[in-house]
Amino acid sequence: MIVKPVQLLLAAVVAATVVGPAFAQTPKPIPPAQPQPGLADPAALTPPPVPPPTAGGPPPVPQVAAPMYFYVANGQPFGPIPIDSFRALVRDGTVTRQTLVWIAGMPNWDAAETRAELIPLFEAAAPPAVPQAEVFRQLVVGAWTGEARNPNGVIVSVQVLYNADGTYSGVVTQTFQGLASPSPIEGRWTVVAVNENRFALTNSPTMGQPSTETIRVIDQNTLLNETQNYQVRRVR
Repeated sequence: MIVKPVQLLLAAVVAATVVGPAFAQTPKPIPPAQPQPGLADPAALTPPPVPPPTAGGPPPVPQVAAPMYFYVANGQPFGPIPIDSFRALVRDGTVTRQTLVWIAGMPNWDAAETRAELIPLFEAAAPPAVPQAEVFRQLVVGAWTGEARNPNGVIVSVQVLYNADGTYSGVVTQTFQGLASPSPIEGRWTVVAVNENRFALTNSPTMGQPSTETIRVIDQNTLLNETQNYQVRRVR
């Protein structure tokens, strides 16, 4: 039997219709889209992570808790407070060098001056030393009396009040052969330090010329006038 070409074509169509997709090829997966050349890759816009410190770098700084202090006032403990608050208590006199203090680690209460870290607080709070001239000036303030005999046999008695405002007033009495002649004195006075126990006292009377005498301190209530060689004692 001779098959014609037209019959062969129809047979192929019928076979494809009957068999269907069983003989169809499995479609290949579509590959993901690749970035086009010249376009920025989103991953490239993210900066790389910061590299960790090298092995030779210093370790992190440790966080040390500030010490907290307790102190005793009027027989009662107070605290805990940081050293900054402690500094304020030193300034106002609430805490002194002898105040008992305690911080963690101490077996017992102890004087504040035994703590090395607290000593600078007391040194900063201490006022500067009083000038020596001011020390002598404060010493002179008060009432004094003394007596001396001159080469002519005249007894000279002095009673003088030195005031804190730099003025003085008093009486000088000269006695000769039983006859007393008192004379009032007044004026202004100043002192200049000579050394640790001597000063120069200048009396400037209202009427007359100033005179300067060297005074040596024997004690708080006794002075020696080295210029005229006699002592004066504090009355009050």
